[in-house]
Amino acid sequence: MSKRIAPPTAMEKICDLYESKNPLFPFVVIGMNAAGLGVVDRLISKRANDFAFKQVHTLISEMSRRIDLSLAEPKSDAFVPGVNLAIRSILETQSTEKVKRFAAILSPTWNADAKWDETAQTLKIVASLDDSHVVILSKVKQWSGTTREDAVTFTIGPNAFKDCNTLATAVPGVDPMLLTSCVADLTALGLLEADFVVDPLDAYNNAKSDDPVAPPTELPAGYNLTDLGAWILKRFDVL
Repeated sequence: MSKRIAPPTAMEKICDLYESKNPLFPFVVIGMNAAGLGVVDRLISKRANDFAFKQVHTLISEMSRRIDLSLAEPKSDAFVPGVNLAIRSILETQSTEKVKRFAAILSPTWNADAKWDETAQTLKIVASLDDSHVVILSKVKQWSGTTREDAVTFTIGPNAFKDCNTLATAVPGVDPMLLTSCVADLTALGLLEADFVVDPLDAYNNAKSDDPVAPPTELPAGYNLTDLGAWILKRFDVL
């Protein structure tokens, strides 16, 4: 009876693709080992193996598009711990877009020197953001101007006044409770701020028209994109 050959592990697949071909390879292997893939992936299911391979492969291919491949190693010591942090996080999400966001933050630490504190803090924020969070931030950025004075207040639920920006309208088909939860997360991270409220008189004045709509007696809380929120989005602009 012939011996059954085990399917290749996620680590073996990565080795076959990138060993001796890509300078990122040894550093990603360190991260995979740190995440436990080099030890336990023989024991996990094919489906789990395929998932791990897909996420790590996406990270490598996305970083390869952004880095100087002529460099044999990163210029910043922040790259290695950054990759370790990223690999652990991408194995906890099914989002390909989130993997791309990690690649966008990590790549500059390969090409140039970078401070670890700034890199680590940014990666922690990225790890906390799911695709729905980024969709909300991007929509709010579209509403806002280029300066702090141009910032636009928005609400989650029904319009507070005529022509008011609301997430429920801008992101249709999403459960209002999910929008509320995401806005709470973004506020806790400092990417949105909740200290802007829609004043009834301002609401009425802003809504003036040939057929003005009187403001309701009670208005929902308003939110605004912070400088940190705009800065994080700029880091993703290269996607």
